[in-house]
Amino acid sequence: MRKARTDETADGTTDATAGFLIRTAALLLLTAGPPACGGGSAPATDDGDGSQDYNVADGSDASIADDADAVTSDSESDSESADTDAGLLPPADIHCGDGMVAFGEECDDGNRLNGDGCDWQCRWGDGEDPPDVPPDPDVGHAEQSLPASPLDLGVAHDRYASRSAPNRIPLTSDGSSYATVWAHPASSDTDAPMEGTFIRFDTSGRRLDAPWTYRLASSYYRGVMPIPRVDLAWTGLHYGLLWWGRDTWLPSEGPGMSFMLLDGDGKPLGAPLTLSTNGGIVQRLGLAWDGTDFGCLAESLAPDDGGDDMGFLRVAGDGELLDTTRSLLWEGVGTGSNALAASGELYVAAWTAYEVDGREARYGVRYGLATADGRPLGSTVLGPPANGSLAPPDVAWSGEEFGIVWVGPGPDAESGRIYLARLSATGTLLAPPTPVFATTVDADPVVTFGHGTYAIGWFGIGGAQLVRVDRNGTFVEHVVGPLGATIAAPATGMAADDAGFGMIFSEYDPSPGTSFGAPFFTWFHVTP
Repeated sequence: MRKARTDETADGTTDATAGFLIRTAALLLLTAGPPACGGGSAPATDDGDGSQDYNVADGSDASIADDADAVTSDSESDSESADTDAGLLPPADIHCGDGMVAFGEECDDGNRLNGDGCDWQCRWGDGEDPPDVPPDPDVGHAEQSLPASPLDLGVAHDRYASRSAPNRIPLTSDGSSYATVWAHPASSDTDAPMEGTFIRFDTSGRRLDAPWTYRLASSYYRGVMPIPRVDLAWTGLHYGLLWWGRDTWLPSEGPGMSFMLLDGDGKPLGAPLTLSTNGGIVQRLGLAWDGTDFGCLAESLAPDDGGDDMGFLRVAGDGELLDTTRSLLWEGVGTGSNALAASGELYVAAWTAYEVDGREARYGVRYGLATADGRPLGSTVLGPPANGSLAPPDVAWSGEEFGIVWVGPGPDAESGRIYLARLSATGTLLAPPTPVFATTVDADPVVTFGHGTYAIGWFGIGGAQLVRVDRNGTFVEHVVGPLGATIAAPATGMAADDAGFGMIFSEYDPSPGTSFGAPFFTWFHVTP
């Protein structure tokens, strides 16, 4: 395991470090037994005995197909499961904000907010916010330099957005250009195969290369089968593509989760790796590059028990599969979207979790930590639960820390507040979550980091919204980019380049009989 960074900021350093040591000690106790293959082995295949299989499928076209050493044997699985509850490492959930008072905590009310009697460090009282810090003068000023413009995919049937989650579109930047993979039907037939088209374009929305198209699923049953989940990550040399696209509606044969390495133009560098079979419906997934490996995170609605669990696999930068069994990171993660970001030592995921209070579902934001090899370090609640569904959170890595954004409820039913929580490189909360902007309750923000700021984007009244917050959590500016009257954005994605920020979204025409349309792109230029 790579050496973790130890640099910390001033406020709360002692308690944060203590909490991290407690988590580390707990993790060592959990993993004291024989080492599990690939970050923890998994249960056997569901062949009628009620167990669930997360072993990597050895598809004939995968590079691991004939590698007998890469597949976990039955005897290995049996011996490991005796030590780790069917081979899955349980989360070390002993954080401030988990609702249980642990060693070093005076209280724990299930969140990390101030002002409610138990503060963000789990001490009695309303808490004390860090002092206000003036905005960084070197972050520049952003302005929309490209109106919302349709992207030319070069395909005849471009409707239906690809998603990493129900409302996230993959977008990544190599510093000067942007890339996405857009899922669409191959033809106008109801059961047409679903394809994904890779397109690279500049800040004017102009396509730079001939598009590459890949098969994601053999058919698409409109109104029944979800749009294939797709995510994309850039390493500095290659792209990684992660997707789920079942061949059939019922869980049976055929690839489910797949990974493929692409060159800088989107050309496949090898056959797809089959990461899982059709064991369940993947509601959302995430792909992140940690500087050495890809982390592949996927949540599935298991057909046997309806559980929403997150599993994890790693792929090396050369496309070699590193794990042959899925590590279970968090159980019962709830609903909404999961977002994933990585540093060299840590993966951070954020999602909306729910609990049922009587007959009423109450939702809250939670984040989870995992080491670079996929070992769980537990999860923590960031905000108090709210009645009704919350828009899912998003997370970004700044090069020094993680930023998580989400929309919490405002003072009335129509209003909301965008919150920012900042985590250190070791996963400790640097300050209480801060409300940075007032918006509507249905805002659905995405976040990226660039030009010294967290850039938070969403679509609301007036068009594309961009709010920038510096590394101290201090508000910098709010920019509005107008859109056409019929354009809404049910799904969005955001990335930063060397000169500004790009935002992609799916067109949605609210007129009767219409639905998701082609991809649109807008760009915000940053000037000194």
